[in-house]
Amino acid sequence: MTPKATPVLPESPLDQLLKNKYLLIGMGVGLLVLLGVVIIAVKFARSRGRRGMDVDGQLPAGTPGDLGKQIEATLAEQTALRQKQETDALNALKLPPVTKKAEVLTKHIGEQAKKDTTPMAHVLRAWMSEAKN
Repeated sequence: MTPKATPVLPESPLDQLLKNKYLLIGMGVGLLVLLGVVIIAVKFARSRGRRGMDVDGQLPAGTPGDLGKQIEATLAEQTALRQKQETDALNALKLPPVTKKAEVLTKHIGEQAKKDTTPMAHVLRAWMSEAKN
């Protein structure tokens, strides 16, 4: 009697991968690198979150009124600075002094614009085209 041969089953793809030792080493190293990156990211996130807090993990002591006063003071300071910058910019513009001739010309142009707007529109267009060139 001859012994019966057991049928040989083909290896699964997982078994084939597990036999390759270089692949196993690479997967182990990759897993360690990934674990290291996760640990560093968690430590970084924790240290970043603690910067604005006390040791207890609470906000610094103070009343809401103090915070409101600080915000109002900051806004008032910014508004004053913005107004000062605007006045400095306006003072930096060197406008010619208003003469009698300029006043008469302004009055005449205003009167003509009220009477008939078409010629004044042409004058304005001419001035604007000269300014572009």
